[in-house]
Amino acid sequence: MLAAGYATRLFPITKYIPKPLLPINGKPMIEYILDKLCIVDEIDEIFIVTNKKFYPHFKIWYERIEAAEVYDKKILIIDDNTTQDGKKLGAIGDMKLVISKEKIRDNLLIVGGDNLFEFNMIDFINYFSEKNKNLIALHDIKDKEAVKRFSIVELNPENKLINFEEKPKNPKTTLIAICLYIFRKETLNRIDEYLKKGNNPDAPGYLIEWLYENDEIYGWVFSEPWFDIGSIEQFEEAVGKYGGL
Repeated sequence: MLAAGYATRLFPITKYIPKPLLPINGKPMIEYILDKLCIVDEIDEIFIVTNKKFYPHFKIWYERIEAAEVYDKKILIIDDNTTQDGKKLGAIGDMKLVISKEKIRDNLLIVGGDNLFEFNMIDFINYFSEKNKNLIALHDIKDKEAVKRFSIVELNPENKLINFEEKPKNPKTTLIAICLYIFRKETLNRIDEYLKKGNNPDAPGYLIEWLYENDEIYGWVFSEPWFDIGSIEQFEEAVGKYGGL
């Protein structure tokens, strides 16, 4: 799980607390995601990568849920050793760090720690098993102005990506990629290849934009509610949906 950002767009509420630990209806945002992940049998370990500034916050949080035996999956908090936004590794840099540090040689699910979604994760995993291809989750937000903040996607009839554009100026569609991917184990070395070519190490969409031209990626479209907590307005919208702080 990606949780190493500094969430500067949500200041001042994220100045002293990491965004994934913000409470929504009395429950940290990250736990809504973990609830979805921990029902999936195929997931055997969960890595949460954060930064040095917020690492102690995650450790304290994890000690609480571990003592309460909230989840039955192995969860590891990883410090990417950065201390400020201008020197962060970026989301893709953090992927590389975890893959290397933990010697991951298996299929890898990537999820942003600021995504709230209501679909069943098992359906996403089952579609991956059916296709046995790299897979990304897609959502139609039906708003061509809002889509400019995200990544637009076009699929062929078999749901294979045939076009992907990060933060388009003139979007052709309102189908976007959310930060939820499964990479086949054979694809993991592509992340290092992408970074070595000097590509953008931060927004994961840039990796997908590069990867679909170098490997096969399929899309899985869901219609259930989804929130991307990237601003105070979006956070307040999620709070409204889930019943308040």
